[in-house]
Amino acid sequence: MSTVAMFTDGGFLAHVTRSFEVGSALQRHFGHRVVFCGDGPYMHIPRNAGFEVRPVYTVDRDITMKLAKRAGLCSLSWWRNECQRSVDSDLALLADLQPDLVVGDMHWSLCTSARVAQIPTWRSPTPPGPAGTPSRSSRRRGTSPPSSSASASRARSSPS
Repeated sequence: MSTVAMFTDGGFLAHVTRSFEVGSALQRHFGHRVVFCGDGPYMHIPRNAGFEVRPVYTVDRDITMKLAKRAGLCSLSWWRNECQRSVDSDLALLADLQPDLVVGDMHWSLCTSARVAQIPTWRSPTPPGPAGTPSRSSRRRGTSPPSSSASASRARSSPS
């Protein structure tokens, strides 16, 4: 029996329920051991369904929403510290679980952590936005939104 670690941002219902459906199917149809990894108010969903749930560092929902409103602009030192904290948390959990596969849905550091731990990864595709808005995965690589001096100024401040 393979172990699949489902990493998700437990602060958002959509990410947890999407991961929950994938994890449920992996367990029900293929007999895999599925462990949900995340933190936040919606992690009770897999826990209440009988799945093992393990905490892993997750950026607080309110901070994530502030970043989204500012198009992700934040202090580079803050971002570097958050990434390191998240990767360290991921690696500790991956070392303990020893999963055969990790699946991610809005867990920022998982690609890096899984690569370091040499564990295969699958990332849940980003659903399309409002009508006419391409999904993140369908946008052309190498393009970035235009910036302004006001945006650059905001980028130097912390997210809080």
